[in-house]
Amino acid sequence: MPNSTLLRYLSGGGVFPTTPRRAAEVTRLTKRREGESELGKVIDVYRKQCCRELMRTGALEQPILYLGALFVSTLAALGLSLLLLKESQRSYRASDFTTLYLLASTLCDVIILAAPSQVDRHAYISRAVSFRCCIHSMLLVIECCTKRHAASDAIRKQRAPEERHGILSRIFFLWINPILLQWYTNVLVNQDLPPLSQYMKPELTREAMIQAWSKVAKPETKMSLPLALMKCVKQPFLAAIVPRLFLIIFQYSQPILIRESIRYVVAYPTNTESNQGFWLVLSAIAVYLGLALSTAVYQHRKNRLKLMTRSCLVGVIHHKIINSPAVSYDNGEATTLMSTDADSLDDVAGMVHEIWAHVIEVIIGIGLLASQVGWIWPLPLLLIYLCSYMSRFVTKNLQPRQKAWNSTTQSRIAAISSMLSSMKVVKMLGYQHNLVNRIQELRGEELWAASKLRWIMVYYNMSANALGIFSPAITLVISALISVARGGRLDTETAFTTIAILSMVTHPANMVMTIVPRVVAAFAGFERIQAFLLQPSLQDTRQILQEETQSSPAIQIRDVQIGHESVVLQNINIEVAPGSFTIISGPTGSGKSNLLRAILGEVTPTQGSISLSTRNIAYCAQKP
Repeated sequence: MPNSTLLRYLSGGGVFPTTPRRAAEVTRLTKRREGESELGKVIDVYRKQCCRELMRTGALEQPILYLGALFVSTLAALGLSLLLLKESQRSYRASDFTTLYLLASTLCDVIILAAPSQVDRHAYISRAVSFRCCIHSMLLVIECCTKRHAASDAIRKQRAPEERHGILSRIFFLWINPILLQWYTNVLVNQDLPPLSQYMKPELTREAMIQAWSKVAKPETKMSLPLALMKCVKQPFLAAIVPRLFLIIFQYSQPILIRESIRYVVAYPTNTESNQGFWLVLSAIAVYLGLALSTAVYQHRKNRLKLMTRSCLVGVIHHKIINSPAVSYDNGEATTLMSTDADSLDDVAGMVHEIWAHVIEVIIGIGLLASQVGWIWPLPLLLIYLCSYMSRFVTKNLQPRQKAWNSTTQSRIAAISSMLSSMKVVKMLGYQHNLVNRIQELRGEELWAASKLRWIMVYYNMSANALGIFSPAITLVISALISVARGGRLDTETAFTTIAILSMVTHPANMVMTIVPRVVAAFAGFERIQAFLLQPSLQDTRQILQEETQSSPAIQIRDVQIGHESVVLQNINIEVAPGSFTIISGPTGSGKSNLLRAILGEVTPTQGSISLSTRNIAYCAQKP
């Protein structure tokens, strides 16, 4: 029915023909003389009754069309059951799109049945909706439950539990319950650990990071390593965007829900026929359930991203270590990079997510705040701008202090590693107390360097927390004074809604000013790792013996000379037979270790050649 016809009928200037019989009757009555007052009253009462009936039933006034839609959707459900039967034979996991469709259809049917005064008038429609709801719910349960036992043992060993479950199991983390139950009843051993997802396996992330680093543009810049890392974790990085956007939507639905709830409580019970209370309860359930689920999914994906980031960094550092001479990492630098620096960088991608998300939250919050308090909405922005001066100071001074702290940590770890590797000599010479005092001094220097960084963060946190404390109070006080000056007052709806919005403006602003210095400090770790990766790699000049006979040697050295400025070894000619036991003896400093390192490829001879039957050599160093 067009809106113009309905408006003419409600205003008394038109006839609303709900059915042909009613239209004919109303037309016949309106042709009577307007002077017949009794008949005019009957028409007026009949018109009001039709209007109330229309407003009460809504779309259900057309039962035939509604039943047709129910019949078609039921046929679609039966066809879907055949499709699910065929799909279950080819897939070990429930279809995500099918699950979402069945879940959405079931929830809509439940809402239709639970909503007051929607299907009470037509009992057969209520039965049809209930029948469709039962079919969809049964299909949903069958699709989600039967897949648990469909996977074969080979798939269970190759695929992670999360990959074998559907979208509902992944959202509600139902896939982890069998693992927790197994570990609760049995002693945990390595064989009980389930396999990782395909794209989270360390060997794959390591190879991907090595390839990405080898393809960076030359010469390298400060952003070379971060960009290479982003290429490796691009897929999990993008996967965290969607749940973060849903989290923003549900978070900023709360002020609107608070405002409508206050309006409903204040106006109650003036509009007793309205179903606003039902829809408010339903909206609250949807908002807070969606908030919980989106937060869980976002945190889960961010944790996966964190794990992959650390795996990429540790993998590329380890690859550089095994392709570098031992002298390049004997100072404990590699250990520090794989522990301290990698720990500070594993959440850098998550911090990037938080920055763009909080910026969007601040923009949305300012828009909602302007609709509540009017022209004083820039006041929180002014406070944010004042507090940003401390953020600039922190950003400027944080990176050098972070570098100094990491350097002192590296010095302490190198000293401890050197002492432990030479413990026998230390005890023989009686240097235990001297080395202990030296390590204590290095620890004190490390704590002193860390204290400079901590005090910077203390000053920064003071300014950031001041924003969240004073911004809501100042804004509400000024808004109340303006309302009183205009002869009004600050009502409950505006006060509660403004407080909720202000908390959603100041908190993201605080987080942005907190995370940005952390990201800047993280780039100090990137610079240290990149400087290590850019060190010269091991130049292996060894050759592989082509002839593989019983008489061919395992190691063949011809006219080898080792030493650049001062010659350590010269004119070395050695052949080592396969399976033989060979001893190299000589006084201290005669070059025994240099000869072994040349065989390993860690020392490049200035003259001659070294040939091996294989490059796979086991070696136990004097100082491991």
